[in-house]
Amino acid sequence: MIPLSVPNISAAEQEKVAAALAANWISTAGPEIKAFENVLREVTGAPFVVATNSGTSALHLALLVHGIGPDHLVLAPNLTYIATLNPVFYVGAEPVLIDADPDSWQMSPALVASFFEERTLEREGKRVHRENGKEIGAILVTHVLGYAAEIAALKALGAQYGVPVIEDAAEAVGSTLDGQHLGTFGAAGVLSFNGNKIVSTGAGGALLLQNPAQAEHARSLASHAKRHRDEYVHDEVGYNYGLSNVHAALGVAQMERLDSFLERKRAVMAHYRAAFADLEGVAFISESPSLAANHWLATIRTPAARMLEEVLGVQGIQTRKLWVPMNRLPMFQEVEYWHGVDHSQSIYEESLSLPCSTGITDEDLQTVSDAVRSFWGK
Repeated sequence: MIPLSVPNISAAEQEKVAAALAANWISTAGPEIKAFENVLREVTGAPFVVATNSGTSALHLALLVHGIGPDHLVLAPNLTYIATLNPVFYVGAEPVLIDADPDSWQMSPALVASFFEERTLEREGKRVHRENGKEIGAILVTHVLGYAAEIAALKALGAQYGVPVIEDAAEAVGSTLDGQHLGTFGAAGVLSFNGNKIVSTGAGGALLLQNPAQAEHARSLASHAKRHRDEYVHDEVGYNYGLSNVHAALGVAQMERLDSFLERKRAVMAHYRAAFADLEGVAFISESPSLAANHWLATIRTPAARMLEEVLGVQGIQTRKLWVPMNRLPMFQEVEYWHGVDHSQSIYEESLSLPCSTGITDEDLQTVSDAVRSFWGK
């Protein structure tokens, strides 16, 4: 089997983790946690970084420190992984799902703009929904597959209507737009280091923040809101969201290899683009010339996606669909979905991710591209 995307673990990571274990720092305290936060701060340029045990918990904290709660609506992409939406429910807020742009596959700024214009009004200095009166608490945008959403346009809309932008950059570690790391454009950003991400800690995430008070608050919430060093004094409901020192040690070693991982991911995508250039009906996600994407998953779009998936599977080539659009899931069918043509559904039906591990061999890469070309009779 040629796997879709698996971790790339070397002797360096094993040695780093072994050292953390030998030092007996195995829980949510230890020197590697701060070291991991420091390297993330250096790579992303974020003023404040809080390491967490998952990208989902980091996003939950982002919503909490921005005061998002039951009286709020959160504009969010319809084409995303469910972890983007779950924290909205954790805080008691309600999402408004926004359809994707057909070329970029990202949340459509044009639809966000039309939603504000047609479905909201200003009341007592706040932007609220015309019908239910709930305040628009945030624009939550995912950088799908590590490619950039139209963040400048979304930030402009956020500024126009007084709504913060929160970036789910879980898939975008190493991706930059005009030299700036995704996840640092808005008021907050979230990274993930899950096992299938370009850099992995096994399980882990990070919250990127611009505001020092919010960073302090997030760090407190992540450790049960314990505000006193020596006493068990807690001043609000907190969470057990800290990253362990062992996971952080793995992350530090992985981040040292980020440049080589990015180089390989980009080479893999360049190979596929060249190999499929003459295949009728095969398209790739569009990307701005100013974007240096990490190409987290090498994904193509074709009306033949489901047939291709079956054929490749028989040949031992692992592939993956994109996520079922959020409005199609039972828990989201009653929330508002703002769209014209339902692009999310067609992108889902026609997309297929191909093997793209950072450790994929040139031989396996050629095997995959040959199999795809053979499907088209080439």
